[in-house]
Amino acid sequence: MNEKEKEYYEKFKSTEISNEDIRKGEAKAKNLGDKKNDFLMLIEMIRASISGEYPLPAWAIAAIIGAIIYVVSPIDAVPDFIPVAGWLDDGAVVTAAIGALGTVIASYLDYKKEKERNKMD
Repeated sequence: MNEKEKEYYEKFKSTEISNEDIRKGEAKAKNLGDKKNDFLMLIEMIRASISGEYPLPAWAIAAIIGAIIYVVSPIDAVPDFIPVAGWLDDGAVVTAAIGALGTVIASYLDYKKEKERNKMD
């Protein structure tokens, strides 16, 4: 494993993520087709967790960070420099994360609705 691969591996297994990786994720979201909005929601959720606005369980944080790092990493199952095919595996990882996070996402969306209702009152 070269140094760049080691760096991404360490990030992938972490429960911490940098603002730079989050920004890279937002920039790469456009390549995810119909998974773009799901991916951007994961980024929104991790930002809310980092800021202390919305607590997430550790396993959910790890799943979200893993998905973000996978998408931003140039080293994955199908490299992103291979057009379309390189983005399909990223979309599959986002789909898997969304599936695993079902109840956590539902709770987060309920929280957002309640927050909006409170703003209107």
